Amino acid sequence: MLFVLTLIVAALLAVFMVQNAGSVELHFLLWSVAMSQALLVFFVLAAGMLIGWTAHAYIAFRRRHRKTVQSPEKPSE
Repeated sequence: MLFVLTLIVAALLAVFMVQNAGSVELHFLLWSVAMSQALLVFFVLAAGMLIGWTAHAYIAFRRRHRKTVQSPEKPSE
């Protein structure tokens, strides 16, 4: 079953790459680069995943650190 799913994803990826094989030119500040549209989409996806993973790790670290720093409340007498 996993093999079939891998084949389906690979086929969809191949179709996406063929349909988006055209070259696009990207301008950012003083830089300019020409690359395949499919490659640009891949880089943007990878950057978004990296930013999301980093933000998630930071938030999880803060939550975990906050729990260890807070002292337990003392019961009222």
